[in-house]
Amino acid sequence: MPSKPESQVVCPDCNEKLKKCLIQQNYAIIICPSPTCGYPFNQRDVLENLTYVDDNDVLKVAKKRLSTRTKP
Repeated sequence: MPSKPESQVVCPDCNEKLKKCLIQQNYAIIICPSPTCGYPFNQRDVLENLTYVDDNDVLKVAKKRLSTRTKP
């Protein structure tokens, strides 16, 4: 039985490190960031790559992004 996408660290197609891409307030899809790879969109059941993201994790990422922006 294949491992669940959330537990995967690298793309099964190209070995790139997988990333969570927020698609809704508390839901992300696990994708390969490589522009030449189609994972998970080249899979039969893309919904297996959806995962819940805790509010605290969302806030940490948002704060990090805001702190790295350059001010006008």
